[in-house]
Parts: sequence; C-alpha cells; structure tokens
Amino acid sequence: MVRRVRGIVLGVQGCRRGYLGGPGHVPASGRRERIYIERKPNYSEEVTYLLELGIAETLLVRIGMASLETAEGRFHTVLEIDPGNIEALNLLAQICAQTRRHSKAREFLVRALENAADDRDLVVELVEALAGIHERAGKYRLAVRTYQLGLGRTESAALHNGIAYCYAKLGHYRKAVSHSRRAVELEPGNAVYMSDLGYTLLEAGNLDEARAVLERAAELDPANELAKANLAHCLDLLNPHHEHPGGLTEH
Repeated sequence: MVRRVRGIVLGVQGCRRGYLGGPGHVPASGRRERIYIERKPNYSEEVTYLLELGIAETLLVRIGMASLETAEGRFHTVLEIDPGNIEALNLLAQICAQTRRHSKAREFLVRALENAADDRDLVVELVEALAGIHERAGKYRLAVRTYQLGLGRTESAALHNGIAYCYAKLGHYRKAVSHSRRAVELEPGNAVYMSDLGYTLLEAGNLDEARAVLERAAELDPANELAKANLAHCLDLLNPHHEHPGGLTEH
C-alpha cells in the first residue's frame, strides 16, 4: 500500500508546479495535488475520531461553518494523547504554514521528521507536503529551508528536484542546476527530472547542453508534453527561425 501524507488546503491560491506550467500542462514535478498518510493500525478510537473531526472542520472553515481554532485544537489534543503522532504534527505544520506562523510550522515538521526517521519515503512526503504549501504561496525561501530539512535526513531525487525548482525561482541558477543534476543522477530514467534539468540549464544560459538533456527527456517519455514544450522553447532560443511541430506554451 502506498503511504501518503494527508493535506489540508485553507484556500491559499498559488501556482502549479512546472517551468512551463500553463493551463492544462502537467506539473513539472509530477506530484499529487492531495496526499494522505496511511493511519497507524494502533491508533486509538479517540485519536482517530479527533483526527477525522479536525480534518472535517478544516474543510468546513472554507465555507464559514467551523472555526479553524477549534479544528487546530483537535490536533493539539491528539498530541496530548500521543506526542509523537505524525499525522497530527503534519496537519498542524500545514495549518501554521498557511496562517503565516512559519516558525511553528517548521517546529511541527521537525518533530514529525524525528518520529518518521526510520521511514525514508514518509520523510520525503512530509517535506514535500509542507514545501508545496510554501511554493504555492510563492514563498520559495521558506520552501528551500523545508527541503534542506529533508535533505539533511535523506538523499532523495524528489527533494533535490524540488529544491532545484525553488532555487531557480529565486534566480540561483548554479544551485538549481547542481540539485537538478543530482536528481537525475539518482533517477536517470525519470523524464520529469530530466526535463526540469534541461529547463534549468536553459535558464542558466547553457543552451546547447539544455537541448541535449531535453531531447533525452523527450526520448524517455514521448508523451510528456512539458518536456516537448521545453525542448521547443530551447530550439526557439537557439534558432529563432527553427520550425517545430505544435505550439509553445508561455511561461
């Protein structure tokens, strides 16, 4: 069974992941929009009830039918019962991030990561959940710090790709290329990471290498529209009179 981290969205508007992520395009990271944690089988009935009630209340907050403070209190009660409850820590981190309490969000994430230390995949998903909130809000420096927390605990192509995207958004192209290369080194058959590396190289001004990498990405997954759009954009920059099939998405 795939383990997933439950996500709360409080109505924060933000961008889609992706360098050329216009309407209808696939997010560059290939990530899920909503993610969930598989609940521990030894959750007590009380803890399960409080988690489900708190999550339901956060959904009702969006239509003015519940109080966020009440919902948040449910998760704090869970921690009084089970101080290491990863799901409650994760949900509190996400709520704090979306209500501009960033120090508290980081504190809850650190506690969650400490309790998930033996589960590499869970560490990655916890980090991605919180970093994704920062990204959608355009807070790329906070997202970078979040990815750094994860990379300090485990080597992950997904985390390297995520932090590369944020560094590029901040204009730190050397760091972006370095992390994007590492993502591809860890997963050389991943067309999404290959495409992201190609576009990062393009942004850094390395057009010839970008073209080779983007061609490789298109070969790895001929159905990847984002990789093809990135390649078309690269060819346009190399040769403005180059003709290629299909249109180009603005970015």
